[in-house]
Amino acid sequence: MFKNILVPISSDYFPKMAIRRSRALAEKFKGKVHFLYVVEKKTVEQMERAGKHVLTPKLISELEKDIYHTQVRDISKTVLDQTKTLMGPLDNKCNYLVRKGEFSDEIEGYLKENSGSFNHITCVILEYKKHSNLKYRIFENCSVPIWLERGGEIKKVLAATTSISKNELVPSCAKQIAVSFNAELSLKHFSVQEEDDGKNEIKLQKDWKGVSHVEKEIVKRAEKYNANLLIIGRTCKACGFFGFGTHFPKVVIAKKANMSVLIMYS
Repeated sequence: MFKNILVPISSDYFPKMAIRRSRALAEKFKGKVHFLYVVEKKTVEQMERAGKHVLTPKLISELEKDIYHTQVRDISKTVLDQTKTLMGPLDNKCNYLVRKGEFSDEIEGYLKENSGSFNHITCVILEYKKHSNLKYRIFENCSVPIWLERGGEIKKVLAATTSISKNELVPSCAKQIAVSFNAELSLKHFSVQEEDDGKNEIKLQKDWKGVSHVEKEIVKRAEKYNANLLIIGRTCKACGFFGFGTHFPKVVIAKKANMSVLIMYS
């Protein structure tokens, strides 16, 4: 699963925790790390809006090129050097690529380009950043596991499956990770009933935001267990994640959880 790890780096922030986690996983699973630095278009668009009354289309085009070339030049002095330092001796097993565009689009493009190749990406690691990366479409469209890193040592792992979404990869992956990090493991299966039949099961209900009791219960159990990593599954169905509507509760879980989250795909 961690043979080829992709760590996207936005020009908005430097994901130090995600880079450190990629190194740990690459060391333990003998994997290779690919770094994709994206110079985001919004950096240029903000400049365009600020100068729309004084800049001609030609000047805007030249400004866009200058910003791009400046950031590409800066990455060799700052971001790239920092990344290599964090990766240590594993640096010689890393790939580095710089692109300009929208963060999610560039990640999806990279995944498609390498699909089926020797460098086929098997996991994407992002760093949690409030009000930022959880808005990216990559959470909706990605077909490989996504690890959302919040930092800290992995001492306890909780893996959650439900009767609606039985993802066999979740328990097996959780066991591998727990063994590799010498961590305690808890496997939790949540039985869901669409109607209350009197049994001790979670009744499927949603609040006004479209979040079901199941997602809330998963986060609650993970926090009670003091988990450092929560592993959840996603079944690719037209009705959505865990079979609930079109809302994407995996983002809700990632946002509400105070630990790192690994989203598995079947």
